[in-house]
Amino acid sequence: MEGLLRPAHRHWIGNALERQQQRCLRTVTGGFKATSRRQLESEAAVPPLRAHMARWQLQARTRMEASGVRAEIREACDRLRRQLAQWLGRHHHAHISPAQA
Repeated sequence: MEGLLRPAHRHWIGNALERQQQRCLRTVTGGFKATSRRQLESEAAVPPLRAHMARWQLQARTRMEASGVRAEIREACDRLRRQLAQWLGRHHHAHISPAQA
C-alpha cells in the first residue's frame, strides 16, 4: 500500500517543505541565497527532510500493520468493491450514455 497521499501530492508537499526548510536553515546559519540545500543541512547538522519523511512514513506503516488497521481497511475496500460490482451487474441496463445525458 502506498502512502496516504498520491505520489504527485507527496512530491509537491515535499518540495514545499524543503523550500521552507531551506529558508529557515539559511536564516539560522547565515547562509547566502546561493548556498545549496546540502551545504546548509551540513552546516546546521540537519539531516535531509526527505529522510525524515521516509522514516515517518515507515513508522506509520509499521503501526498500521501492528494494530491490524491495514487489514481492516483492505477488507472494507474489498467489501465495497464486491458490492459495487454486484450493483453495477444489476443496473448495467440503466446506464445512460454521455450522448443521452
